Amino acid sequence: MKKIMIMGNWKMNLIADEVDELLSGLKSYPVKAGILAGAAPSYTWLLKGQEQFAETNWQLAAQNVYVKEKGAYTGEVSAPMLKSLGCNYTLVGHSERRQIFQETEEAIREKIAILLAHEIKPILCLGETEEERNSGRAEEVVARQLREGLAALPKGTKLFPIAYEPVWAIGTGKHCDPQTAADMMVFIRQELAQAQQQFDLSELLLLYGGSVNGKNFQGYLETDQIDGALVGGASLKAEDFIAIIKVAEDFLHE
Repeated sequence: MKKIMIMGNWKMNLIADEVDELLSGLKSYPVKAGILAGAAPSYTWLLKGQEQFAETNWQLAAQNVYVKEKGAYTGEVSAPMLKSLGCNYTLVGHSERRQIFQETEEAIREKIAILLAHEIKPILCLGETEEERNSGRAEEVVARQLREGLAALPKGTKLFPIAYEPVWAIGTGKHCDPQTAADMMVFIRQELAQAQQQFDLSELLLLYGGSVNGKNFQGYLETDQIDGALVGGASLKAEDFIAIIKVAEDFLHE
């Protein structure tokens, strides 16, 4: 059965009372079969997420991870810590980590490796800037990010979700139309099929992220190239996030 993933990235938002309200609203919604729905709170709220999502089919994700298992790394959080909190997934290589925090391709590779070693699925984020797209280099940039991110994986590795997020469409109000997003998904699949590692693509999910909401998500799913969404602002209110999930459920079960 086809699966659709809807993952909410809360970024650095929400305080305690708001988190309680949001998690309560989410866990009260019974997600239908075939939908992988989850949230990536900031580190401070992962324990609340674990408690609220217990005995539900909601997925818990982290927004980042450090490359070491333990040690004198003040302010960092390790993969074993995330595993102990019930994290099923962790974002890796988000554009804000790449741009604001100067995260390197080497660090992204190391993060993917440490997560897989602890049976946490990465969600590898890729995407070009507006300048890169306008100069005709969108595919070149995404191919490089994909190649560098997966370079150290052994042959036959079962691939995890990959999120295409055009940087110019994240929180900007600018629109990446469904066909443009779908074309990039086709390109990513072609690149993966040609990779020397010959990855296991049987569970690959390609997510789109960039101003997704309950009104426009249907168009992305209808391309038949997009397996879900990485949602930003619309994931901060339960009713808005659930509206996106309902679109996915209707599409899957129609």
